[in-house]
Amino acid sequence: MADPVGRHGDQAAVLAGLAELPPKQREVVLLRFWLDLTEVQVADSLGCSIGNVKSQSSRALSKLKVSAELAEWRTR
Repeated sequence: MADPVGRHGDQAAVLAGLAELPPKQREVVLLRFWLDLTEVQVADSLGCSIGNVKSQSSRALSKLKVSAELAEWRTR
């Protein structure tokens, strides 16, 4: 059975990491990966190009990889 306390900690770490991102990058990550929208759907939703979605996503994921908020979570 999953540990509910550990799961809460995981969620808190992910939310804290997302809070470090600039608003546009956070929007793209949430729409693309949390809501599982396609790049086309995200671009339509935000009124931008697919290339913009790809670049914002890439930048956001790079920042999340080195996020201090997620460092402890990654080592589990």
